[in-house]
Amino acid sequence: MLLFIFQRSLSIDLQLTIKTKLGMPKKCKPFKIENINAELKDLILENLVESGAKIEGDNPWDIDLNQHGIKLDTIWREVSQDILISVTDRKFYAKCKRIRKEIRDQIEKARNSSFPMVPFILNISEET
Repeated sequence: MLLFIFQRSLSIDLQLTIKTKLGMPKKCKPFKIENINAELKDLILENLVESGAKIEGDNPWDIDLNQHGIKLDTIWREVSQDILISVTDRKFYAKCKRIRKEIRDQIEKARNSSFPMVPFILNISEET
């Protein structure tokens, strides 16, 4: 009987550990992207929607990228012309540093593109 209780306790502990490591929301340190005027902000939002993101709110925005479980809280500050981005959720393999880099890269593509639509696709996989 004691062995059964020990095994059951170990099983529950292991399940909780796995659930905590893989299933709990993962937040990242907020970051800022500068030199975002109103035109670029609108282009970024349009590109996000066209790329399958779900956006709720109107500055601030709750954005579900529908990519790698990544969800963002984002606010555009008109006076300082920047965007503050907080990653509020992500899959366990989507590392914060990689998410920041990919978002910065996508915004730079939008900033430098002569095309109105630049797909907002993050290059993140379980191997990166």
